[in-house]
Amino acid sequence: MKGVEYEDYPDLDTISQYPRFNHPLVNIKNLPALRNGRRILSELKDSCSRGYIDEFSALLIENLRSHYRPVSTRDAVNRMYATSDRSRKYDQDSLNKSYMMIFPEIKDALRSFIQNLTKSGCLVEAFARYQDNIITEVKAIIRHDLPMEGNSDLNNTLLVATVDSQGSSNTSEGETTLVKENKNITGDMDAKRGTLSGNIKTLSDSAFCDMMKSIFAHLSECLRRLTIHQKLLLDLSLTSLSTEQSQNIDVMSLDITAAINKAIEITQVRLVKVLNVRSEQLGDSSIKDYVKLFSLSSTYLSECESINPGFNASDAGRSLNEWVKNHVGYYLHRFHSNSVKALANICDKEKWREYTDGELLITQQTLDKIISYSDFVKTGEGFDGTEWTKSLLDIYEDGNLWSSKEIDTTENNPSTEPPTKIRIKSETFFIPHLIIRVINTTGDYVMLSKIFGTKASNIKQNLLTYFKVLNSRVSLAILNAGATRTAGLKHITTKHLALCIQTVDFLSVYCSNIQEIFRSVSDTNELSQDAPEQPTFNTALNHFKDHKSELTTKLVSIMHDRTLSHCSAIKETDLSKHVSPPQQCRKYMETLVKETLTVSKVIGKYLSPTDCSLIMSRIFDNYKKLLVNCYCAELPQLKDFNEKHSLLKDIDFFRVKLGEVDGYGNSGQVIWENVNSLPTVEDTAMEERMRLNIENERSSSVIEEDGNQNPIERKDEADSSRIKLEPDNPRQSSEAENSHGDLPGDEVRDRKEK
Repeated sequence: MKGVEYEDYPDLDTISQYPRFNHPLVNIKNLPALRNGRRILSELKDSCSRGYIDEFSALLIENLRSHYRPVSTRDAVNRMYATSDRSRKYDQDSLNKSYMMIFPEIKDALRSFIQNLTKSGCLVEAFARYQDNIITEVKAIIRHDLPMEGNSDLNNTLLVATVDSQGSSNTSEGETTLVKENKNITGDMDAKRGTLSGNIKTLSDSAFCDMMKSIFAHLSECLRRLTIHQKLLLDLSLTSLSTEQSQNIDVMSLDITAAINKAIEITQVRLVKVLNVRSEQLGDSSIKDYVKLFSLSSTYLSECESINPGFNASDAGRSLNEWVKNHVGYYLHRFHSNSVKALANICDKEKWREYTDGELLITQQTLDKIISYSDFVKTGEGFDGTEWTKSLLDIYEDGNLWSSKEIDTTENNPSTEPPTKIRIKSETFFIPHLIIRVINTTGDYVMLSKIFGTKASNIKQNLLTYFKVLNSRVSLAILNAGATRTAGLKHITTKHLALCIQTVDFLSVYCSNIQEIFRSVSDTNELSQDAPEQPTFNTALNHFKDHKSELTTKLVSIMHDRTLSHCSAIKETDLSKHVSPPQQCRKYMETLVKETLTVSKVIGKYLSPTDCSLIMSRIFDNYKKLLVNCYCAELPQLKDFNEKHSLLKDIDFFRVKLGEVDGYGNSGQVIWENVNSLPTVEDTAMEERMRLNIENERSSSVIEEDGNQNPIERKDEADSSRIKLEPDNPRQSSEAENSHGDLPGDEVRDRKEK
């Protein structure tokens, strides 16, 4: 209505439709007759502009959906992981990079839209509308994969209706009513199927991991496609704008990078909310499931950083990264807590029998990897732990998984004879079933330290605490008061103690090998070394050493108590009764020898020759002390040679049967010599008679010498001597007659025995 000079007409395509007038322009804008027409034209222009803007945005959103929806989760995850993992080369041709391809007809349509929006002056508004719809779309992607019943078609319709209603500033009354009705329907469905958080919590660990995997894949493909849109739209806009138009438009408003960055931040905030709902359950999940989710989250974060290197500059942009880091520490805490509880439970149920079932072979393979990894850390040669990280962290699916390789290696050796002992290098050990669980759990600690290297210090302290609890629970089961009740055993036998000593020996060797894995951690963490309240590997090894000493003392004390009971039996034995054939000794000695041989056999089976010899030497030392004290101090004096001979016969049985046992030493000889040197009642009486005879002989010789000088005095002394030797009763007289006082002591004893 103002009029435009022919030379200033902006649209060169339609200028030919207007004739050139050689008359001056007249502004008819303010004519009253044209006011209503001006209003109608303005409304028509606005309506056309909004429709055109909506079509422009719908074309881009549809192109976005047509890309990320058909792409499979597997292809998207493989592309993300291959982009973030630099440890190995991937076949780039096999990676799905369809996000980079845009058909020519789409480009032509967008070019036409941009040109017409430029003519209408709505280009900036159209770009702003599209950026708003981007945010709505990424929110819809997250919500689409959440566990909601009937989530497919109906919810997609609801989301589209909601997006369209929010995207249009002039929504019709019918559309508004549809949105309200849909919201009511959604509310009724939520009431029937429960809350969203409840549905998330009811998922299994694998189902939740698959859900997050799908969300990450769709978001990644969407964001990657948006980067292509950003470059394409900016290029088309700059080539479509004339120099004068580009001066009137803020070119930065045509760059959707800010919308992409905002989308990244919003997705991370939304994902953190979803993960928080599942936080407790994730803390109790298996290492395989948790590390897989950790790897997916880390891969998605790397993808976001690749799309926008500065995405984590804001607090919202760091939310997922911070959550992942913090939750790793929480998971390690929960893993340790659950491991200690499980340890206490299996210690209480342990029957303390050697375990020889087929699971021992698999456990041996796990143990070999741990020991080999310890050697690698120490020397640089051996198993480097790559298999752990590959099997757990590698989420690239190419049909050649590490886990399948492990299964094949175990199944391809069906002829392998199952072992009966566990082996650490050249040492072998009998172990109870408890140690099977201990090896697997401590192996998990080592794997976690390999995967989460920044948390190695915390893992080391948790592992040392685990060993401390293990040592105390084993001690409680065997050594402490009420051990039979806590361990579920009727009696604590030598076999239980020997197996327990062997278990502690294994733990000592095993702990010293694991110490090498964490030696570098202890060197760099000097504060934790100086803190007295924190355990160290040396402390753990000392505890195991003290525990072994206590078990050995317990074993020796049991035999000490048994020896005391045998001594009581000796004191109640009638030594005057002879042992009737075919018995070779009395019952107490037969039992003592049998128990000693049993103990020697049991500890010889479970313990090393050195330990066996040391324990048996302590037992035989107790035999020397207790039996010598019983025979020589506690028994009444032996009556005669027959009683002494019967005891020496028991001791000879002890010497013959136990002489070849390790630790025997000279115990039998010492006992025999002490008993043999005991004087009997008969020997004491004989010595007394001998003493009297000697005195009489001396007296007689003195009288004879004096008689030569004074016969009268010699006669009186002789009478006096006869008076002293005269027995008080006939029995003494007969004994005196049979005493053969004129013979030496040995001849008297020989004649009496004859």
